[in-house]
Amino acid sequence: MRRRPNPISFDLRRDVGIWTGILAIVHTAIGLTVHLRGRMWMYFFKTLHPVHLQITQFGFANFTGLAAALLFLMLLAISNDLSLLALKTNRLKSLQRWTYAAFVLQRPMALLIN
Repeated sequence: MRRRPNPISFDLRRDVGIWTGILAIVHTAIGLTVHLRGRMWMYFFKTLHPVHLQITQFGFANFTGLAAALLFLMLLAISNDLSLLALKTNRLKSLQRWTYAAFVLQRPMALLIN
């Protein structure tokens, strides 16, 4: 609106992103410890020996949630001034666009709950 380009990064937007990423990781950690009493692998595998994946809607939702959590960890790792200097603008922005994929990956679990 002011005919100036948007800044690459500014503190308020970065802080909101960091807090969102932290809350997403905390949500994942709490969610993995609630129902199965410390047996987190059962969210992803029916048995460990031999390995049988959960090939159900429940298993699919858990795997997509895990992928989203890993994307959020990557986004948290690059949310600092050092990464901005090291990665340069174009590379940093291309990595930050993975936020959209993380959002889409979180949706299957929300759809199964509702």
